[in-house]
Amino acid sequence: AEVAGSNPAALTKSVCIANAAEEQYRTVTARKVIEKQTPKARSDTGKRTGRMPTGLHLVRNGAVPQRERFDPDFIPTSRHSLSPIVSWQSICDRHRTLCFLERIRASKSMHPWHGFRFNINATCARVRKTESKQIMTNDIHIDGSKGEGGGQVLRSALALSLATGKPFRMSSIRAGRNKPGLLRQHFTCVKAAAALCDAKVEGMTLGSKELSFTPNALKGGNFHFAVGTAGSAILVLQSVLPALVIGSAPVEIAIEGGTHNPAAPPWEFIDRCYLPTLRKMGARVEARIERHGFMPAGGGRIVVRIEPVERLKPLHLTERSEQTIKVEAIFANLPIDVPRRMLSATAEKLHLPDDELFLREVQSSGPGGALAITVETEEITNVFSGFASKGVASEGVANEALKPTRDFLSSEASVGRYLADQLLLPLVLAGGGSFMTTRLSGHTKTNIETIRHFKDMPVIVRQHESASKTYQVDIG
Repeated sequence: AEVAGSNPAALTKSVCIANAAEEQYRTVTARKVIEKQTPKARSDTGKRTGRMPTGLHLVRNGAVPQRERFDPDFIPTSRHSLSPIVSWQSICDRHRTLCFLERIRASKSMHPWHGFRFNINATCARVRKTESKQIMTNDIHIDGSKGEGGGQVLRSALALSLATGKPFRMSSIRAGRNKPGLLRQHFTCVKAAAALCDAKVEGMTLGSKELSFTPNALKGGNFHFAVGTAGSAILVLQSVLPALVIGSAPVEIAIEGGTHNPAAPPWEFIDRCYLPTLRKMGARVEARIERHGFMPAGGGRIVVRIEPVERLKPLHLTERSEQTIKVEAIFANLPIDVPRRMLSATAEKLHLPDDELFLREVQSSGPGGALAITVETEEITNVFSGFASKGVASEGVANEALKPTRDFLSSEASVGRYLADQLLLPLVLAGGGSFMTTRLSGHTKTNIETIRHFKDMPVIVRQHESASKTYQVDIG
């Protein structure tokens, strides 16, 4: 027990040793009680006082002393599992063993373990020191290489940990990427989550492949986070927003980084799609973009104000009404011909009139462009995007945005594949919901698996009966 430290498996094993010692103690002590008791003492001890089990008395100088003030229900009676997973049952077991050891320590002059090298004082101190830590043990372990093996599992785990108060430990972070471990954007996600609740974090360094995160209560105030590169500021926001909308105090967050990054949703997705959907669930969120940040320069800035609500409302999106489609090209420091060709290629494929096409030039620290196709229905708005990059023609950017748009339009889905993975967490926190979507993305599948670590709530996916390209997702 002295060498158990804070290791759950070693501590549990030490409890097994203590149990074995206790069994021997009971046997020896009971025998001495029988030998030493007088008829009068036997009569006195015949009454149950609820302080010690019958037949377990400490003998001092041949007489039966007054019973120890000890609850018999807290005496361990069975062997402990050597499992390193700390459950509530094992916490109770350690408490009972601690009480037993405290009783022995208080009367150590009379215990019969003269042949044991067992330091009672050290054991009691060690168990007591680790008791509170074990209650909040990082018993949720997530393998970051599972699913799509990227940063989505980390961002979702952070959001769910903040919302539920459950700590977690993650290994093999971003093992499925060419550069595994925490990059600037992921590091900023962890930093933001930790700052918002004064969390205890281990492994929060660039390149780290393992992380331990123990949250505290969310707090309010003004916060500022900078990715430092063109890494997505949008993804940093999504790591904390689901928890903040049901937090305890108003929060304003300013995040600097990329706002139009090919590996993340653009600002238009947040502004027109994600935040309006959260508002339908009762969230009170306002956001603005102060600077645009394109790859590779970055330098964008968004500011989000959250007024928390007690809980979110379930949302059901299983039907799609008549839709309108608009296309917008956003650009900075590029020849005007580039975004015009994006719009022209998109309008030709979707057969859109000119009054549904929009061109918007913005200020940014570097060149860049993006195409946003907005599909709006009475129930919800979906946004599909493509991004300009070096060596990619404008028509290629249009095709990038057109592929998921066509998949959505040819289905009976109400929610696009990009909104689907972001909608799962708020619906779980709301206690239920449902929606129809197209084929599940890797991020959606990863989110479903991550949710199971934190919430005992079923997420059921089944193919729609009459539409081959449509899937129904039911939560709760």
